[in-house]
Amino acid sequence: MAEPAPSDPEPLDLYLARHRLIVGNLEANVGLCALWKDLSRVTFGSGLQQIALVGNLYTARGISLLLRTLWRLPSLRYLVLWGPDTTRTGAALHALWTHGLSEDHRIAGTEVRLDPALPAEAVEALRRAVRLLDLRAVRSVDRVIEAIADLPPLPPHASPRLFPTPEPTPPETFPSLGAGFTVQGRRVADAWPRLLDLVLRFGTVKPSEQAILQRELLNITAVVTDEDPEQPYLPDWMGVSREALAAYLPSVLEADAGAGTAYTYGERLRAHFGLDQVARLAERLRQAPHSRRAVAVLWDPACDAEAEHPPCLTQVVANVVAGRLFLTYVARSQDLFAAWPQNTLAMRRLQGRLARELGLSPGPLTSFTVSAHVYAHDWERAEEIAARWWRERKGMDRDPQGNFVVRVEGEEIVVELLSPQGDRVIWHRRGRSAEALGREIARLRLASLPEHYVYLGRELQRAEALLRERPSHDSKG
Repeated sequence: MAEPAPSDPEPLDLYLARHRLIVGNLEANVGLCALWKDLSRVTFGSGLQQIALVGNLYTARGISLLLRTLWRLPSLRYLVLWGPDTTRTGAALHALWTHGLSEDHRIAGTEVRLDPALPAEAVEALRRAVRLLDLRAVRSVDRVIEAIADLPPLPPHASPRLFPTPEPTPPETFPSLGAGFTVQGRRVADAWPRLLDLVLRFGTVKPSEQAILQRELLNITAVVTDEDPEQPYLPDWMGVSREALAAYLPSVLEADAGAGTAYTYGERLRAHFGLDQVARLAERLRQAPHSRRAVAVLWDPACDAEAEHPPCLTQVVANVVAGRLFLTYVARSQDLFAAWPQNTLAMRRLQGRLARELGLSPGPLTSFTVSAHVYAHDWERAEEIAARWWRERKGMDRDPQGNFVVRVEGEEIVVELLSPQGDRVIWHRRGRSAEALGREIARLRLASLPEHYVYLGRELQRAEALLRERPSHDSKG
């Protein structure tokens, strides 16, 4: 039974315009899901009279929006999949029509969870009533229109149903500068929950050009130190399978991996400006390992300032330090929940291949994101992931800046910073005040992670208490 419509539903024309759907003949039976196809380069001609709506499907969360649209227009009886399946959204949609939903509201066989505001029975009704045509292998729009022309007309399968999405109530925003946060982790899966945590705590709630609320922080830096470029750590909760990553990587690493899309990072890096910037970057470092000019640019000022879908990643810079290849990539804008893990894993793969080509080992990978944001429909899931990671985490990360030893000698506290290998003392101080010693360690930034300062503060206070009680007793902290 259909639930009553809201008292003031958004008019259909505004709904379609807000979600940037191309409107053809609304009396037609066909919705064309064009995945990552660059629709600005497609000419439908008179064929658009056979299609009601055309839209892209860039992320898996868009599947819930697509289902809402099918229910707003129950005259849509055919859903056509077409275009490059860059992020496997088409595969997820195909899996939904093939296998349905699992008990936890995920698409069976995938990690894609649909919006819980869409009842399972409504999703199942669409699977029965709407026929899915998989034309992802078809390149020509003319072939697509020919296939659509052969479809017999069908009446609406039901009355329209509306499933409005209530805007989530944002948690309190903690005061901060609003910019300049840094996190680090051994692997992408270690840094990602920390990034989500930062945005959810300190991000400003504001509108977006996608007509969705977002939480945004500016100028966030994330450093990944030890990810295996070829065999990354991909826990189930991360939502990035090896199959999905394998399908995504060519769009970053290869020049021709996104035919028909507005752009791919691989095309921008290896072909767009008439040269292979990755090859030139490697050659620059081969000739001058100390060079600061190993730079690749993805932003094209001639076309991107006015483009509907300009690239989010804008620059890649490589540096060689002590026999290791460091890589930094810059994003003008980045969806930390839906895009950062894949972007960063792909850049790590690129870094690994460059390092191997140059006979180096990969050093840390750094991402610098100007607008780091999480959209409102992902806040709850992002909170779950961050909380789970902290809950299941054991111990502290190794500090790449070294390890501290705190002890009491005679009437003084002794603090020593050992090298990361533990083979020598690289800094030491003596004193009777835990506060003064802690202040100097903080001034010199001798530890790299906030939790290490908490640990050091505790150990210094213990040493001072021991000094007051038994001045002559020596112990290791």
